[in-house]
Amino acid sequence: MKRRQAVILAGGLGTRLRASTGDLPKPMVPVRGQPFLRRQLELLRDRGMTQALLLTGHRAEVIHDHFERQPIERIELAYSREPMPLGTGGALREAAAQLEPRFVLVNGDTYLDARYAELLEQADLDGATAMMVVYQDAEGSLDQPGNVDIDADGVVVAYQKSASGRGLPYLDAGVTVWSREAFDRLAPRTGAFSIEHDVFPALIARRELRSAISPVRFYDIGTPERLAIFEREISG
Repeated sequence: MKRRQAVILAGGLGTRLRASTGDLPKPMVPVRGQPFLRRQLELLRDRGMTQALLLTGHRAEVIHDHFERQPIERIELAYSREPMPLGTGGALREAAAQLEPRFVLVNGDTYLDARYAELLEQADLDGATAMMVVYQDAEGSLDQPGNVDIDADGVVVAYQKSASGRGLPYLDAGVTVWSREAFDRLAPRTGAFSIEHDVFPALIARRELRSAISPVRFYDIGTPERLAIFEREISG
């Protein structure tokens, strides 16, 4: 079977959730009795991923211990722990030897019901350097303004990590598809860096960041309010 790899940024501190969750790593926040990360991994498995590489940092042992005690069937787990906070880009660079030639990168606080195997295939067919999944919040149901714009060819032409002022038409849904070769080419050799601040602008300038529009909304658990919304969705 062809290996289809999801890489999850699972080193978040979850500082905005600590009033209710203590010092847990953000992806391990409980949602209706199960860690969020477990729900995320089960979704990825059910949508065609065969392997997940967890990029851990803060309290990594909590994640390791949970999945050692309670493995998830039919998906292989691997780990890469950053030795110090290195940002989203630095954490991924630390795992370079474990990356597949093409992989899906997922934020550790994002839940998006997407056809992940098909996203990998689409990026391969397009020969895409990188591809960002975006969502258009036409009904205004999300609590954040748009931060992405794309052109008629589906190329990302504008991106703001934290949208401010004028909202752009689309939202970054927390999922990207990458070519390992392209990431290696663009990543600084040393030090901490951010994919959002340091890599996306370079891709956009070269018209190398494509988009895939999600027909369904995504959820994130970065604040107590957003966590509560996702819990209601799960219970429903």
